[in-house]
Amino acid sequence: MDGIRYRRPATRVVGTGCAAVMMASSVLLIAPPSGAAPDDTIVIEIAPDETNYAGWHQGYADAEYSFGLTEDGLSMTGKSQVINGYDDNDSDLSGEDNVDLRAALRAAAYTLESGEARFQVALFFDNTDNGTVDPVFTTLRPQDPATEGRNEVGTSDAWVSSKAIDADHGANAPAPLGDLLEAIGDQRKTIGYGVLTTPGSEAVVDSIDWDGTTYAFRSAGAEESMVADRDIGFDETPYAGWHQGVENAGEPGEHEVTEDGLVMTGRSQVIKGYDDNTLDVDSRNVHLPSVLENASYTLAEGDAWFQVAAFFTAAGQTDPAFTTLRPAQPAQAGDEQAISLDDEWIASRAIGAVPANTPTPLRDLVGAMTEYKVIGFGVYTEGDGATVSDLTWDHTKYTFADTRPTGTEQVFFADIAPAETDATYGHWHQGVESGAYEVNADGLFLDGRSQVINGYDEGEQPNAGLDRALSEASYTVESGDAWFQVAVGWAEGGFATLRPAGPATAGENEISLDQEWISSNAIGDVPANAAMPLADLVNAIQSQSGSHVLAFGVYSDTAGDATVSSIEWDGTTYEFVNRAPKATRESLETKARKSVTMRFDKTDRDGNPVTYEVDNPVNGKVELDGRKATYTPDRNFTGKDRFRYTVIDPYGESDSGYVVVQVEKLNAKVTGIRVTPKKVTPAKRVSVTVRVVSGGEPASGKVAIRAKRVLGQKKLKDGKATIKIGKLKRGKHTLTARYLGTKVSAKASRQFTIKVVRR
Repeated sequence: MDGIRYRRPATRVVGTGCAAVMMASSVLLIAPPSGAAPDDTIVIEIAPDETNYAGWHQGYADAEYSFGLTEDGLSMTGKSQVINGYDDNDSDLSGEDNVDLRAALRAAAYTLESGEARFQVALFFDNTDNGTVDPVFTTLRPQDPATEGRNEVGTSDAWVSSKAIDADHGANAPAPLGDLLEAIGDQRKTIGYGVLTTPGSEAVVDSIDWDGTTYAFRSAGAEESMVADRDIGFDETPYAGWHQGVENAGEPGEHEVTEDGLVMTGRSQVIKGYDDNTLDVDSRNVHLPSVLENASYTLAEGDAWFQVAAFFTAAGQTDPAFTTLRPAQPAQAGDEQAISLDDEWIASRAIGAVPANTPTPLRDLVGAMTEYKVIGFGVYTEGDGATVSDLTWDHTKYTFADTRPTGTEQVFFADIAPAETDATYGHWHQGVESGAYEVNADGLFLDGRSQVINGYDEGEQPNAGLDRALSEASYTVESGDAWFQVAVGWAEGGFATLRPAGPATAGENEISLDQEWISSNAIGDVPANAAMPLADLVNAIQSQSGSHVLAFGVYSDTAGDATVSSIEWDGTTYEFVNRAPKATRESLETKARKSVTMRFDKTDRDGNPVTYEVDNPVNGKVELDGRKATYTPDRNFTGKDRFRYTVIDPYGESDSGYVVVQVEKLNAKVTGIRVTPKKVTPAKRVSVTVRVVSGGEPASGKVAIRAKRVLGQKKLKDGKATIKIGKLKRGKHTLTARYLGTKVSAKASRQFTIKVVRR
């Protein structure tokens, strides 16, 4: 498609995948319009179930993988119902409807790119002719599905109601839409609208026109994810996550992630497995048609196939079987290769009537599956292999690149044990008793006499190559006096530490075998603490039986302190890095006009003390007292608000997160009802005085007296209103005093009885 149909200048984006708020669950809800001017809203996220009815969501249980969003629209398969729920979606019919239903339906339309689907409206109604007392829930939809193109709703069209409306309009009985609306009457509340597909059908819905707004369905932009060589396992244990998926003569396929991308040699398969990869089709993991339409991959060199691994059932195949799907022809190096359901693909196993390894339109392969579970996706090569730059799947773009220098490791404060023990020696640790150190923004800070070294585990100490490791070693000093240090041992308990005769200077210090070094202990005929060329010390060590390296690191003495930013040893560069503290999303709940206090309990990942800062929210204010933040909503605000907080370590590293505050309406209660006159006869006019409190104080707003219809209503003054309801017939009347609520007060009701006597 070129652009979005029926596009108007003003555009809003609705969804939970927006860059501003990245959340796993559907918590960002932009309320559907009510009486809004014509507008376009692009729907980029749909909740998988009815946990939150308000907003776009899937209306059927266990149908979260029956739909998905593509560049062409909303893709739906089988039993699927995507609707937009209004915020006010309960069965209380005392207020106004969310929408002028007749007008909205007369102007409604929906555009299908392909397939068959029905429009649908969900509502509660109260019709005494249907034999019930309580409001009834029903859905209205066309008798016949719409097809490709723009489909406008007409009141003369044949529609059905899922529930009986009255004696003349039974459940699922076709009738003109106008007649159904007339039978429903005005005692109703529309709670949602959307589109529906049924078992055995599928559709791609471009857009819906409803109540002055065009809702265009589109997939969100892909998130970025970097995949490095260390992220890919060398075989299928475990299957979940990135891994190599084939063996050649008992050896795993070859792959490597370089600066150029994922380099695959010969027959190789790199895929990402889902956590749920068991042999069943109880869940799907994804909605395959929509995910495939959004998928792509880019080759820098060679030929490669995209590949999808799945379990499936099909006609004549009731037991789940395994297959891989891939294009009939490999992609070639060049631009991004987009996948289309019209492309010819092959399956490694027959799927129903579709034979194995037979080029078939991809949509037919997917359609031949009765049920399926996708367990993995990735790329496959043969022959000369290929270099894959990236692939996109399920709204995530995976870029293959080892961005960190080869042989670089980051060392954090938490990686350094504070004391030397048998358990800690084989790792980074403090080698001087009570030695002080920290890792700050500049690197490893050694305070006074301090020694931070990285020891080898017993049995893993290298016993050769000391001259090579030293001649290639270096360390970068930011400030102060520091010495490189190597601990060595040999047979019969021999031990010594080697270090330069003088401290290093600021900057990178390369080690040379010609430099003057000293040994802390005598080595054979070489005396302790005698400056000599490092080469002579190395020769003395290597002449000892069983010589080996125990540890390496840096040292400062009591005369001062030093900061070291990195060490290079034996082909690996160790960078000392201070990590920023981590802020996470937090949640609070309060009532309108009520303050709420939270205590930040974030701890720095490196153990540093932290401080906090906060920004004021849009609909309230926040006061910060140390770790305590007190949020106070604006006086007439209810709904969802948020404020940003920042956690800061002593070195200026920081991270920000949001505190989301749900401000609920105040609880209201009808506390008193007084009927006048005390003795009611058919000849007397009746008044009812109602008292309402909200949040423990006299309420404002309106209160109504209702039987089967509203008998009267009035505004409260100081929490009280007297409503004239006129004369009543003889007998017992059960009425309801219904408080209609306000922006900050919830609704409330209370039943009472008036007995009307003859005289």
